[in-house]
Amino acid sequence: MTNFVQQIINALTLGSTYALIALGIAIVFSIVGLANFAHGELYMVGAYTYTLAALKLGTGPWLALPLALAAGALAGWLTERMLMRPLYTGYSSWGLMRDEYSVVVTFALSLLLINLVDKVVGPYSHRGPALLDIPRMA
Repeated sequence: MTNFVQQIINALTLGSTYALIALGIAIVFSIVGLANFAHGELYMVGAYTYTLAALKLGTGPWLALPLALAAGALAGWLTERMLMRPLYTGYSSWGLMRDEYSVVVTFALSLLLINLVDKVVGPYSHRGPALLDIPRMA
């Protein structure tokens, strides 16, 4: 019975994570009108910051959590300021080319971040420490 309850909790947690990511993409697209194909990789920056700060730097998981939030927010802010803002402020005369630019640039950023993590962290997944001291299923 405890296995079933644990699987329900895992499904709700994973479903909530996917829902938050999808809501972020929908909000950005509806407000700005530009697609950001690197949205998931910005989430990945925060996740790897949490894992590496907790495991490699030796900070506790509760200190690594705000660091992950700050790293993800900083990566998103830099992406908006350097790559996305020129599309909806200075280059209004681009017309249709604006959409192609956003697709190409954010897809290239996505590939860059994926390959950067592959070179820095390695191709194998890492599991960060648990926030709460409860048993987890592997």
